[in-house]
Amino acid sequence: MGLWQWLVGLFRVLVGALFVFSGTIKGIDPVGFAYKLQEYGEVFHIPLPLAIALPLSIFFCVLEVFLGLSTLTGFAFQWASPILVALMVFFLFLTGYSAITGAVQDCGCFGEAIKLTPWQTFWKDVVLMGMILVLFVFRRNVRSLPGSRIVTIGLTGIAGALFIFWSIALPPLDFRPYKVGNDLWALMQIPEDAPQPQYETIIIYRNRQTGERIQMNMEEFQQRYQEFADTTKWEFDTTITIEIQPGYTPPIQDFLLQDPEGNDYTEQILHYPKYYLFVVLEATRFSARAFRQTLKEIDRVSQVMPVYILTSFTSDQWEKLRQEYAIEGYPVFFVDGVALKTMIRSSPGFVLMRGPVVQGKWSWVFFSAEKVLEAMEG
Repeated sequence: MGLWQWLVGLFRVLVGALFVFSGTIKGIDPVGFAYKLQEYGEVFHIPLPLAIALPLSIFFCVLEVFLGLSTLTGFAFQWASPILVALMVFFLFLTGYSAITGAVQDCGCFGEAIKLTPWQTFWKDVVLMGMILVLFVFRRNVRSLPGSRIVTIGLTGIAGALFIFWSIALPPLDFRPYKVGNDLWALMQIPEDAPQPQYETIIIYRNRQTGERIQMNMEEFQQRYQEFADTTKWEFDTTITIEIQPGYTPPIQDFLLQDPEGNDYTEQILHYPKYYLFVVLEATRFSARAFRQTLKEIDRVSQVMPVYILTSFTSDQWEKLRQEYAIEGYPVFFVDGVALKTMIRSSPGFVLMRGPVVQGKWSWVFFSAEKVLEAMEG
């Protein structure tokens, strides 16, 4: 076996497995990946409503799974390999732009499961592109495995069906800080021994004759103090403070429960010692039909525990909604939309709490009072 033949075999496994993993890990949370596509759309000033972003999300996840399986099995690799190259050129542009500009801090390549910095993502794609180019050049040497057609088409079809299902249900794996079993209050705190942010003061002097500005930190300034003491040549301009090392960032930063008057009830609600239910109404994905269908079940739950409505609607939008559905007796709290999108991928969505700990989560499709009671007993 020649070196290139051995490399082709190795790269088939690495590229194929990575694409299958990447497509699957995003596909289990297609709504989350759709939000990421919207974020990229905002960077390039391309509006992507969720009605477009979600089908695109599912399509890209299915495409990645297919291309990965095609690479592994050899089925249709002759035409799949140019698509791999074109896709990687597109990815390299996006990740390179993000790395240089810092416009997107997390590419979403592996969903919420694995977080990479923009530069880590870019160099990962550079290495991946190198392997794919080798496979493209030697694509005629990639042999199909027995049963490759059935395996590739069958598994791709199953993946697509599951991704569509998970777009209306909740992700089977939850990598977010609001997952079942997590203590939300604890995840909002900064430990006493947590690393603190490090700052540096930059001093700027201006040359009176040329207008040139010199920047230096305190250590450099102390070494060159005598030089800048000459006030006929230099004058003090300004100082700036920059963060040179970030401190500890709690996993949950923007979960704040505010009543219509702007009062903060976050600590009070999260420390209620018994069971209670959050009804999450995130504005951009809200389904009025689904909310109407779940009202009776919400009323049934309210007979055994407090029910709180969390919404990212404006106060005027909420008032209109409240009157339309004759919603009475449920305290409403206004919450940041990003926090609600992260909390649950459904609107309406339902989160069972006991104290600050998440006990259960349901999309509107699978929500019922019986399931809430079962979760309490379990």
